Amino acid sequence: GLWTAIFFCWAAPIDRLCFSEFGRIREEGGFRRSHRSASDTLPWRHADGAVTKRVKDEVADSLDPPPAVEPRTVQMSREEQFVWPWMGVLANVPTEWRGGRQIGESGNRLKERLAAFCPHKVVPLWSHRGHTGNAIVEFGKDYASLRNAFSFENHFEAQGHGRRGWEASRCRGGPKMFGWVARADDRRTPGLVVEYLQRNADVKSVAELESEGTRKTDKLVANLASQIDVKAKHAQELESKYSVKTTSLENVMEERELIFQRYSDEIHKMQQLARRHSQMTLRRIRRSVRSWIARCRILSSNPRSLMSLLCVANLTEGI
Repeated sequence: GLWTAIFFCWAAPIDRLCFSEFGRIREEGGFRRSHRSASDTLPWRHADGAVTKRVKDEVADSLDPPPAVEPRTVQMSREEQFVWPWMGVLANVPTEWRGGRQIGESGNRLKERLAAFCPHKVVPLWSHRGHTGNAIVEFGKDYASLRNAFSFENHFEAQGHGRRGWEASRCRGGPKMFGWVARADDRRTPGLVVEYLQRNADVKSVAELESEGTRKTDKLVANLASQIDVKAKHAQELESKYSVKTTSLENVMEERELIFQRYSDEIHKMQQLARRHSQMTLRRIRRSVRSWIARCRILSSNPRSLMSLLCVANLTEGI
């Protein structure tokens, strides 16, 4: 709709501004680490509370305070290819062998453990043997989600549990969990992680997203301008039609007034004529009555004349 286009035109420059600020923070040394320990942030437990002694020991080891290591931050290039929508990879998730298959944390339980990073969804990866020990963390598509994704990566990287730590230690295994932001390389290495990323995400650089956002903004502005022109022309057409209808209505009202006036005049004339005719008829009747009364008086005063009239009347009837 029109208001949706206006909102996106307003929000797109703000997104670019937020990303510029995000890049500045990254170049100055990355996001600030939380003062909470790994045990406060990621208290790993089995979903049903029944953890075997081996898993308990491993998880307890993983929750020990991390060794004093120098915090490392990942430098991000505008041309670097990331998985989009932004996603993270969890590796070496604690599992146990039960009932002929590997059992591990559910997606909802993992999401609760990562609540500090505001993930949208956590998807454990399963195979025919059960939980693979890997999971995908989905963050979203906006720049706020990208900030959360890099906070997630820096949390693990600061403890040496990022992607470099995983590549260095995965041959030895161990109870430590590892996490990082998914990049283009993560869609090329064979495995369930690659299959999920190829099926549910694309690869884009920050520069491409900014360029795409600019194109969308320009397109929205052009569409908005076109809609404004169309609405303006439509408004002009409506105004012209309104003017024509108003003029026509005024003419009709004038004609109605004339017809009503003529009708009133005709009714008045007819009433006058009827009144005159009634008066003339009444006068003739009155004259006739007076004439008959006068004759009756004459006849009553002269009986001979009355008898002669009666004789004439009888003769007339006989004939």
